[in-house]
Amino acid sequence: MKKIMMLLVGLLVAAPLVFAQQEVQNTGMETQIKTDIDMGAVLLYFEEKTDSTEDYLGTLQKDCDNLPEEDRTQEETLYRGFVMRAITDPSVEMDTYYFGRLMTLFYYLLNKQKVEPYKSVVDIDDVIQTVSEASIDNYEEFYEAIASRSGMSTARMYILPTMAMWKNRSFMGLFYESPQQVAKMYDTMAEIDLQGAQRFFGN
Repeated sequence: MKKIMMLLVGLLVAAPLVFAQQEVQNTGMETQIKTDIDMGAVLLYFEEKTDSTEDYLGTLQKDCDNLPEEDRTQEETLYRGFVMRAITDPSVEMDTYYFGRLMTLFYYLLNKQKVEPYKSVVDIDDVIQTVSEASIDNYEEFYEAIASRSGMSTARMYILPTMAMWKNRSFMGLFYESPQQVAKMYDTMAEIDLQGAQRFFGN
């Protein structure tokens, strides 16, 4: 009887610590996404889209094709120019605009610094570096939070390939223009969602 009483006392002492840990765990990206008006507006756009991943990526590629010739010398320079345009140019296509909004919102969740779209004073290199150097755990948390809020279909169709672009500072692998980038992007996507990566690349 004495041992049972001691066990019960131990459980009562430990219970507040367990509940405190659960409370801390529930204040991450998912909570922020649920309460962030900007994030809700961005995700609503993807939830309501009726086309496919290919159409989304095709719009990004088309908008990239409109970049000045001097931005095409190197892959990373091209990507930097594309990101700058997505974030600071109000004339971009809607998909490109929302690519930029997703990126700056992820940057905010990592960094707690808001990026105002269409402001040329934004430090594009800092946004790219912070987002690309985030841990795979950060990517998974962001992905799972979006899947929880907007559904797995939205996460797999739009968020998964977008995150592959962020992580690898390129979109060439998603357009199959670089075999090396295809492998890198598949690996990134598979780390986050293996089935989603396999579906995207047709395996």
